[in-house]
Amino acid sequence: MVNRMVLFSGGKDSMYALERCAEDGGIDLLVSIVSVNRDTRLHAGPETNENFRKTQLASLDFPTEEIIVGDGKNYLGEIYFGLKSIVDTRGIRQLVTGDLWHPYTGGIGDMLAGALNVTITRPAREACPSREYARAYVMDLINRGMESTLVSVRENVLPSEFVGRNLNLRLVDELEKMGIDSSGESGEYQSTVNFSRLMNRRLIIDAYDVSLAEGKNGKERFHRMNIKEFHTEDANRND
Repeated sequence: MVNRMVLFSGGKDSMYALERCAEDGGIDLLVSIVSVNRDTRLHAGPETNENFRKTQLASLDFPTEEIIVGDGKNYLGEIYFGLKSIVDTRGIRQLVTGDLWHPYTGGIGDMLAGALNVTITRPAREACPSREYARAYVMDLINRGMESTLVSVRENVLPSEFVGRNLNLRLVDELEKMGIDSSGESGEYQSTVNFSRLMNRRLIIDAYDVSLAEGKNGKERFHRMNIKEFHTEDANRND
């Protein structure tokens, strides 16, 4: 059996990759990469807060390890050494990422897999190999019952009012009319998954505010959701 670890940010694409692997042979480990300020480090833009992410991970019935890295430019090296320790300890043979079509994220994945001497698989890229597939890909997520919320949007690309929007057909249509990639693969937005078929709880965001935050690459700024209150509901609740 191939020992698989999934790089998991909690966004729609990593959740999709997780779902696909769970359907096709399963996985052995989720790896959550967070910085010392408790954001994840898998994207340029800021994401959700620590307690929300921990609750999300707890709703998934998979073993999880966390790698904590600094805020400096060496974070990719720190990710490598953290993953190397896991690979050596657990005998991991396959790395799973939520990368779509973008060559930059693909290059980072290739670099990590080569340095770790593991194979890499990208279920989301198989579904969305270019921007032309974005709508079909996002509609597949929606049709799977995945519920996602936009938690940050890039300044001068999307207005702050888009933070907190649910990723649904109406939003997909709006983004496409604006000429924006509805999958957000170029960093137009970041999402968090409130519910998927693999989660035993649904996360409900009750209160938040929005602030302007620096991107992790130091080149862009993002309107970012700061979650103040949230609660969970049983996934099987019918009311």
